[in-house]
Amino acid sequence: QEKLVEESRRWHLKLQQGKVSPQLPVPKHIPRPPYVGSSKAPPFLDQFQIQDAEGIERMRISGKLAARVRDYAGTLVKPGVTTDEIDKEVHKMIIDAGAYPSPLSYGGFPKSVCTSVNECICHGIPNSRPLQ
Repeated sequence: QEKLVEESRRWHLKLQQGKVSPQLPVPKHIPRPPYVGSSKAPPFLDQFQIQDAEGIERMRISGKLAARVRDYAGTLVKPGVTTDEIDKEVHKMIIDAGAYPSPLSYGGFPKSVCTSVNECICHGIPNSRPLQ
């Protein structure tokens, strides 16, 4: 029972924000989405988008990359690792694949991955706070 009490205390500590590092660069040869440079998220389209064969193939390629990135990011999640370290690794993987990290600059978001830490249940900006 003492172990349960100690575990409960640990989860009731005040959530503290870590330090957010500067935004990582994207090489100039990688195309930017239209939302880059705007602090507003683009509007949702009310219309269906019909893709041709080329569009479907591009979606297939990007979906496979997204799955590889997600799986890799999951291997990085360990106690003591900061979400900023995870962001740097994910950013590098996406850039090395010649792609643009889609969260970066979306609605002004400053990082390449969206994270939630420990007792925080909402999307957060990667920072220096270590995972527990």
